Amino acid sequence: MTNFIEKKVTYKRVDEGSIGQKIDNYLIKILKGVPKGHVYKLLRTGQVRVNKKRVKTEYKLCHGR
Repeated sequence: MTNFIEKKVTYKRVDEGSIGQKIDNYLIKILKGVPKGHVYKLLRTGQVRVNKKRVKTEYKLCHGR
């Protein structure tokens, strides 16, 4: 039996209430059910991007950049 995981890219637009929030907390909020450790692993390995650039855990969301 083959363990197949579908890979897909998801684009999200930041709402007004999330501006200034750290990217890790934002991802934990929108990815309900995903363990925190997995979210941090995605950030560490550079799989999370904002405006086509890899971001670190301390990145804060902003409007219009």
